[in-house]
Amino acid sequence: MKAKQRHPLIVGAFVLTATGIVTRIIGFLYRIYLSRLFGEEGMGIYQLLSPVLSLSFSLTAAGYQTAISKLVAERTATSRKPSLQPLVLGLSTSLPLSLACNAVLFFFADAISAGLLQEPRTASMLRILSFSVPLSAVHSCINGYFYGIKKAGIPAGAQLLEQIVRVGCVYIVSSRILAAGGTPSISVAVLGLTVGELASMLLTMAAVCPGGTGKRSGRRGRSWTAPSTWWAWRARPTSSFASATARPC
Repeated sequence: MKAKQRHPLIVGAFVLTATGIVTRIIGFLYRIYLSRLFGEEGMGIYQLLSPVLSLSFSLTAAGYQTAISKLVAERTATSRKPSLQPLVLGLSTSLPLSLACNAVLFFFADAISAGLLQEPRTASMLRILSFSVPLSAVHSCINGYFYGIKKAGIPAGAQLLEQIVRVGCVYIVSSRILAAGGTPSISVAVLGLTVGELASMLLTMAAVCPGGTGKRSGRRGRSWTAPSTWWAWRARPTSSFASATARPC
C-alpha cells in the first residue's frame, strides 16, 4: 500500500528532474551557438532587455501562478473535481495587464530603448518581445492550475517544448539568412523566444481545454502527478520567460 502511495511522488520527481536536466543541456548548447552566431556585442545588446523583461513579468505574471496553484489545490482537496474558477479569475487579471504591457512596449519601444536602455538598436527587439508578455502570462496561469491539481507533466512538457521550438526557430531562420548571403541580427534570438512562448502557451491551452488532460483527475494520469504543489513550484522557474531575463537563452 505504501509503495502505491509513493509511486506518484517518485514518478513526479523523475519527470521534473529529467525535464530540468534536458532543458538545461539544450540551453547550454544554445548559448554556445548564440555567442558564436552573434558575437559578444550582439549578446550584450540582448542582455539589455533583461530589466524590461523582469519588470514586465513582475507586473503581469509573478504571483498569479502561485495564487492559482494554491487556490486550485485547496478546492481540489474539498471536492473530487478540480475547479477552473481560480484559473479564470487569475487570467481575468493577468491577461489584461499583459496586453497593456504588450501595447506599452510595442508603441513606446523607441522611447524605452533610447531613454531607459540607452541603446536605440533594442527598439525592434522590444517590439518583437512585447508579444511574448501575454503569451507568458497565459501559460504561467495555466501552469499554476496544473500544479494545483498535482499534474506537473504538462508544465514540464511545455517547458521542454518551448526550449526546443525556440532553438529550432533560431536555427532555421538564421540558417536561411546565412544561405541567402545575409547576416542574422540578434533580433532572431528574440523572435525564437517569442515563438517558443507561443508553442508553450498552445500546449498548455490544449491540455486545459475540454477533452484535455486537465479535465481528468483521480487515478488517471497518475504517472504525471507531482509530489506536491510546493515541490512542483520549486522544481522549475516560474516560466521560461522569467528565466530568459537572467540568461541570453
